[in-house]
Amino acid sequence: MRIAGHYAELWPAAAGRPSGSIRDFTGDEREPDADRITHYLSNGSVIYEIMGVRPDLFEPTKTIIGSSVTTDGVWVWRDGLAYYFRKYHVRLEPEFLAHIRSQDYQVPPVPIDRMTELADRLDEFL
Repeated sequence: MRIAGHYAELWPAAAGRPSGSIRDFTGDEREPDADRITHYLSNGSVIYEIMGVRPDLFEPTKTIIGSSVTTDGVWVWRDGLAYYFRKYHVRLEPEFLAHIRSQDYQVPPVPIDRMTELADRLDEFL
């Protein structure tokens, strides 16, 4: 299991060493295929559902809904990652971007046994 968008603000310390602060990964440039990447991020299979409202990390007067964890069977990410990628052009790991593109921007079906395995691993640190 690989964590995409492993920023300190999105994951608990128990998830391991983060890549850094999400603020360090923002930029003005969008990926040329940003809309397709956002679609991918928005369509992962939910493996850990957390309801609630959280403040936008960049504009605290705004809120985003939920804090679920989704997957494509290889990578896991917070559902808010699509929001931050779209709105603030947060850079994603090059390996993750290559993986998304290799899937032709379509999240593959994740077998139930893999979903269970990932959920069990997430239970260790969420």
